[in-house]
Amino acid sequence: MAARHSSLQAAIVKPEDALPIKAFGLDLSVLLTTEATGGTISVLIGSHKPGEGPHSFKNVGDTTARMLDWSLPGGQDHYFKAIAELAAGEGFTGA
Repeated sequence: MAARHSSLQAAIVKPEDALPIKAFGLDLSVLLTTEATGGTISVLIGSHKPGEGPHSFKNVGDTTARMLDWSLPGGQDHYFKAIAELAAGEGFTGA
């Protein structure tokens, strides 16, 4: 059986170099896109100010919290980008 070789390469992405998006009023940054990983994973980081968060979590501290979000297989970055685009065009109210 022949070995399969992938064209994927290791990547180091600093949070300040990530693609910023705002979805559901939250500040998110896309560290690794679904496309960059051949569909295997997407990685985002969220920065949440004190008191911020949807119904499922909330930053109860007094400093900005950071949450690493990854999905297998990739695709969650597409979801958050679509929500951000809808919100920017006033097509989504967040309600």
